[in-house]
Amino acid sequence: MTKVITGIKSLSRLSDIRAEFKAKKVMLVTGKASYSASGARGILDTALQNNTIVHFCDFDVNPKIEDAERGAALAIEADVD
Repeated sequence: MTKVITGIKSLSRLSDIRAEFKAKKVMLVTGKASYSASGARGILDTALQNNTIVHFCDFDVNPKIEDAERGAALAIEADVD
């Protein structure tokens, strides 16, 4: 099962969603520069400090199907929760 979190204050829901999935290994799909520039990196590094993180940001601004396939393959290979 996949859960996509987006929007204002979406990070405040992270603990509930992690608990719902009993997630230990989390996959983050982020922009290359925006992840740090937005302040999300600092928030998530703290919030997910007890989790294993698989970070995927290797895609174009306008992602192609190949980018999505690469991300999906990474999630499968890493066996994310």
